[in-house]
Amino acid sequence: MAWVLALFLMQTFDWTAIGKNSAVHPIRERTFEFEYTVGEGVAVAALPLKDTSLAQMSSLRFSMKTDVPTAVAVVLNEKKPGGDYMAVCWSTGNTWQKVELTPSDFHLNSGPKDAVDPDGKLDLDAVVNIGILDLNSVFGANIDPNSPVLMESHAGKHSLSIDEFEVAPAGTPVGAVPGVIDSFASPQLQWITRGGVDLKPESHGMRAVYQQLDGKSVLLSRLLGGADLAGKDFLAFEVSSSKRAQLLMTFEELSPGKAQGPRYNALVEVEGGGKVAHREIDLSAFEHGPDSPEDSNGVLDLNRLKTFSILDVTANDTHETAKNSLWIGDIRGVSDGAKK
Repeated sequence: MAWVLALFLMQTFDWTAIGKNSAVHPIRERTFEFEYTVGEGVAVAALPLKDTSLAQMSSLRFSMKTDVPTAVAVVLNEKKPGGDYMAVCWSTGNTWQKVELTPSDFHLNSGPKDAVDPDGKLDLDAVVNIGILDLNSVFGANIDPNSPVLMESHAGKHSLSIDEFEVAPAGTPVGAVPGVIDSFASPQLQWITRGGVDLKPESHGMRAVYQQLDGKSVLLSRLLGGADLAGKDFLAFEVSSSKRAQLLMTFEELSPGKAQGPRYNALVEVEGGGKVAHREIDLSAFEHGPDSPEDSNGVLDLNRLKTFSILDVTANDTHETAKNSLWIGDIRGVSDGAKK
């Protein structure tokens, strides 16, 4: 009966626009264009599920194209008092790209204004709405000139196109792999950057091309949604950089009801030359950040991780501007006995 659910969903799509000066333009079955304006509040393309259940969903599949490089969020809203769960996909801009999201890719929104989920887990049979939005409409058009993170404003009218959107109920749902930050096995990147980066998937990893700037660092960030690295001793990853790079790697702890959780940092030196190297960083080397919110226990809780971020802070030391090409792949926690 799995095919019946998929067919039913394909034929009953009724996407609507929520937000000022936003509109959904149907193109054909399962295909539409969403127009919105960044700087005029949050705008969402929403699909009320009415009497349809996602209980048997194994994945959401579609292709997307945005008019500028940006992070696109897909949100599953549970019937209240349930929570709102979000997955993020990076769009390279003006290029169609495939997306496949499994239930394990969706993480509970836990900020001060977000709904509190009583059981703290995604209940697919309780989902009553699917939403798609450009995260720039959440960030807004205003840029903090004092921020150490390089940001770009995308104020104005934009478009997001969705093609062949479908809910796939067949197959076995894929769960999160313990200890894995990102294996880059999905067709889409699930990372966010606020600007200044040409970010693309490449060779089971991601390629970031940007300028190393004094006083402004490019940010790459991934939602983890409570990922568990408990029992792991090292953070392992593959990396190459065309220029010498100092990478500030940061874990933010999950802190429900707060805008930000405590952050722990480790500085990683990467040689230039573009050669791929395997690196392992002792997780005990991550220290509480000087600009981080206070942490009641003063230690990084490896079983309560909200985000993992990478900043290139090289130019803060060299005071030189240089174009860099950084590639990172297969980021995961490993135990001492599993070290390569």
